[in-house]
Parts: sequence; structure tokens; C-alpha cells
Amino acid sequence: MRLRVVTFNVHGFRAGVEPVAEALRTLSPDLVLLQECGSKRTVRGLARSLDMEVASTHRRFNRVRNAVLFGPSWHVARTDVADLSREARTMRRGFVAVSLRSSQGRVVAVSAHLGLSPAERRRHARELADHVIGEGHPAVLGVDLNEGPTGDASRWMAGRLFDA
Repeated sequence: MRLRVVTFNVHGFRAGVEPVAEALRTLSPDLVLLQECGSKRTVRGLARSLDMEVASTHRRFNRVRNAVLFGPSWHVARTDVADLSREARTMRRGFVAVSLRSSQGRVVAVSAHLGLSPAERRRHARELADHVIGEGHPAVLGVDLNEGPTGDASRWMAGRLFDA
């Protein structure tokens, strides 16, 4: 299966929805994995403008939201919205994992945003990988790791998953 996947931390659309929509239109993605996607209304509007559907982590008291956008040829088999573990008063983090099927096959699309501290990121990386590996289908991840490629969480994930 060949897919064009875009991952994008849109920072709550601070730059506006239209610049993001225009950038995505030029890329013609099959799947879009968004982090910090703002309000449910805004991300739904973006999805409509791209002729896509959306599944997201929008829940009460959840400020760091993620979303998966997918085209009309995809059908949702299952959507999982999960929190990653927290310590004390750290901001709630989580992910959305959408099991999609089409005539091309099946794929799990995941959008996530890891924590700010190195220990939290390492723990989140393990929790996320455990979930994805347990799915039993090919998966694509769009993750704001909050660190560069030499960070512990990045290296840990790279050792267990591979770039497509």
C-alpha cells in the first residue's frame, strides 16, 4: 500500500486555518496527522475544506488535542482515544489511533503529542509503541516528540519502529 501522509503541529492554528489548508492542498495527502489542532469546530472546518473526515482527541479539559484526517475512500473500523500517563500537574497528553480500511488495505493512523520532560517523553514513547504494536496492522504515526532525533524517546522509538 502506498500512502501520502502529512504530520503537522499546527499550534492551535495561530497562523490561521487557510494557510494550513493551502499547504495541505498542495501536498494532496491521503492522511493528515495533526497535533495541537485547536477547537473541534476549527479542525472540522479544515477537514471539510479538504474533503476529508476527522477523528480527534477532543474531550473536556483536554488542551493538547490531536486529530487524524482521512479521505472519503477510507472507512473507520475503530477509533481509540487514550491518555498517556501523567505525573502531578503536568498537562494531559494523549493520542488518537484510527483503524482505517479501504480497497487499498488496512492501516492504523495515529496522532500523538508527548510530554515536556525527558522522563515523561520516555514513558509516553513506550506507552504509545505498546498500543501501536498491539494493533496488529500496519501503522503510521505522526508524533510531536518535543525533542530532536537524538533524544531518548526519539531513539527508543526509532529502535522499535521504522520510517516509511
